[in-house]
Amino acid sequence: MEVVTAFFVEVGFIGVLLYGDGRVHKGTTFLSSVMVSVGTVLSSTWIIAANSWMQTPAGFKVVHGQFEPTDRMRVIFNPSFIWRWPHMLAAVLISASFYVAGISAWYLVKGRAKGLARRSMSIALGIAALLMPRPALPR
Repeated sequence: MEVVTAFFVEVGFIGVLLYGDGRVHKGTTFLSSVMVSVGTVLSSTWIIAANSWMQTPAGFKVVHGQFEPTDRMRVIFNPSFIWRWPHMLAAVLISASFYVAGISAWYLVKGRAKGLARRSMSIALGIAALLMPRPALPR
């Protein structure tokens, strides 16, 4: 499922991003970047679902020594998936925001594309601030 629903989406649209620069409309480039992001989230969903099922299997029966699904929704959304997927998605978004902030800082230090670098830094640090866990305050 990961290959069919996510990998093909990522590969197709990343091709437009890499080889379409200056050849396709800016709206097409933006749509391609959004679709690569959607494909990445779908990919992570299937990968975490498979890994979570291996840790806490659910929705199956054993027939002749082999696992046979009985409830596909329980197979995908098993008990540990509910905790693993949001945790992984938040971690990836925080990492990506610091990556973008680092590139923006480099551009600001070099004095290149200051407007874009400031906007990128602001958005990246804002997303990181929203997503990062905060320690509990003492009472």
